[in-house]
Amino acid sequence: MPNLNVSEIHLCQRCPRLLAYHLAGKKQVWRIGLVASETFPGKFFHDKIVLQLHKKLTSPHSRLFKAVNGICKSIDNNFHSRFLETVETHFFLNFLNTHGHKLETANLLQTGKAFEKWCAFLSEFLRSIRLKMGDQFILSEIFYPPEQLISQTYTASSGKELTVNGRYDAILFDTHEKEIVILECKGRDMDRPDEDMTQVALYAWLISKKTGIMPRAVILYLTGDKDRYLVSKDEMQSLVLQMPHLFDHVIQICDANAHKAQIYLPRSADNQLCKRCPFHARCDSNFAQKVPEESGIDDILDLFKKLDLPVFDKGHISGPRFIRYKLKPDFSKKVTVTKIKKRAQDLQVAMNLPDIPLIQAQAGYVSIDIPRKARKPLTLGEVMRKAVPTRPNSKLAFPIGMAIDGTIVWINLDDPATPSMLVGGTSGSGKSVLLRSILIALAINAEPDELQFSLIDPKHVSFLDLSDIPHVDGDIIVDNSIAIEKLGLLVEEMERRYSAFKDTKVFDINLYQQKGHQMPHHVVIIDEYADLIIDKQTKKDLETAIQRLGQKGRAAGIHLILATQRPDARVVTPLIKANLQLKVALKVTTTSNSHIIIDQSGAECLIGKGDMLIAGSIPLKRLQGPIASRTDLHML
Repeated sequence: MPNLNVSEIHLCQRCPRLLAYHLAGKKQVWRIGLVASETFPGKFFHDKIVLQLHKKLTSPHSRLFKAVNGICKSIDNNFHSRFLETVETHFFLNFLNTHGHKLETANLLQTGKAFEKWCAFLSEFLRSIRLKMGDQFILSEIFYPPEQLISQTYTASSGKELTVNGRYDAILFDTHEKEIVILECKGRDMDRPDEDMTQVALYAWLISKKTGIMPRAVILYLTGDKDRYLVSKDEMQSLVLQMPHLFDHVIQICDANAHKAQIYLPRSADNQLCKRCPFHARCDSNFAQKVPEESGIDDILDLFKKLDLPVFDKGHISGPRFIRYKLKPDFSKKVTVTKIKKRAQDLQVAMNLPDIPLIQAQAGYVSIDIPRKARKPLTLGEVMRKAVPTRPNSKLAFPIGMAIDGTIVWINLDDPATPSMLVGGTSGSGKSVLLRSILIALAINAEPDELQFSLIDPKHVSFLDLSDIPHVDGDIIVDNSIAIEKLGLLVEEMERRYSAFKDTKVFDINLYQQKGHQMPHHVVIIDEYADLIIDKQTKKDLETAIQRLGQKGRAAGIHLILATQRPDARVVTPLIKANLQLKVALKVTTTSNSHIIIDQSGAECLIGKGDMLIAGSIPLKRLQGPIASRTDLHML
């Protein structure tokens, strides 16, 4: 059974290839990409101040504990300065006498500033509890011994196990809220809070498994202007629910390492990390290129040579579902992108492909996407785990899919560029699966009082097992007349919300919520809206509602996701397209269908089962959509 610590598992979240290199014996891999302050002695501060200070505050017999306990008996406006003076007198001056000579002037100044930041947080924390608890305040119940080892075992659905262990920086207990608070310090600026959240989530998983209590966290940044990042208990719960998917991936990498087996691993989603990584030039050959299928480049080059269209091999990217070959046209021989695209059918025949390959002009090369023979399914949980570093700070964000380089693409319905969606694709393209994964991802990220769904399903089958999700507003609508009526009611609700905004002198739902008012966002998902336009009147009513909600809905917190398996001009009218900003094209049967959805060809070349092109208000991207598994449903 593999036994890994929090730092090693966090390394997998940063880049699974780095974990594989670490397990293979490469030294100091965990340092790659980390940029600490040049003048701040982070480890020195951690060992000599954080640990020692918290040890003394956990001991009722220490002079520091007694002094702090004394000033906590009276709370006034000078509490912070009295707390700082007390800790300086009984701790920091001793630290300077013992260790000050070891630090250069710049290091010493940074250490002093970091010490004040640390004390500022502790004084605020103690003062808040003392004000709420009064005479019931007990200092000895607040501080726990730092750097304690916690170890827990995770058992995957396959029966394989992983031992996870870690030593947190410090733990406090909020005796008023009855909540554990993880206190994590970082000897740098706040440049990667999302990544740091994942690390504290690993400690939270360990603590919740051991105590049954879900903690919250405070990440203190000891340099820079922004000094702390708060992770609420609810946010932590959402992050912790994603940990099993990370653990499953770690187990897979450990198994491959133990058996010296070839394994496909995606690149890190952090391009800056790749630029700093010493393995950047060879990691594709280790984890993405060693598959027999990729000899196909020889066939491609040979075909274009025979067709008198010389091209240069510019490398390739290996993804879980297809391989993207990069070709540079020989412009000196008058080879153009258009001429290469016209040979798509010749490539299909030469390489024995079931579909015409997608050929696109890219920055500096022409890409040719060739499907793999063996395809790896992509689960929603896997995508959400990998997407943590790039997740937008929004309850309306969801990962729509993975690009070929392993990058996860997020869509934020609260973004003015993507407040509503049009999804089109033929039967079997993965349309309903995509809608389900969007719904479940949104429900995982938001509470029912923050987000509600109206589900309209004329097919009667898409959302049957999702009706009990607490976020769903009422029954799933399957009747056309009720669906049109529901959309009309949402238009009226939108207008009521605008009236409330006017009375409160705000512009949108986010500002309204910041004023302390409760108002949930509302997402309408319609699977096969073509069934709703059976006659001219219902079509007119539907288009009117879509137009009004599409134009004004985002500010009111009302969003539309419409899907159809009949992307023809009668169904996807110019009025509907104009009011649905993000366009998603899954596999379609004709070039004209692709043009109707995304205003260009390409979707007819997709391979189905979640393979998609997204466009409209954002640049065109080819992605693989995820599948929501039973495990993902259990996260709700």
